[in-house]
Amino acid sequence: MSALFRSLIVDDEQHARLNLQRQLKRFTDIIAIVGEAADGEEALQKIKELSPDLLFLDIHMPKELIQYR
Repeated sequence: MSALFRSLIVDDEQHARLNLQRQLKRFTDIIAIVGEAADGEEALQKIKELSPDLLFLDIHMPKELIQYR
């Protein structure tokens, strides 16, 4: 039996999140997408709420969307 990784997608562009979801469909036996976030603040909230095992993060998000704690 394969391990199932609960995953969260974080990207400020909706089309990029949808594209990644489409690409990950062939890995549904090991990756479950449990949520998505459009900015850093939402990502922190979803991480606390969902406790994902794996994060897919956009590395080019606008600075105003990222807040460090």
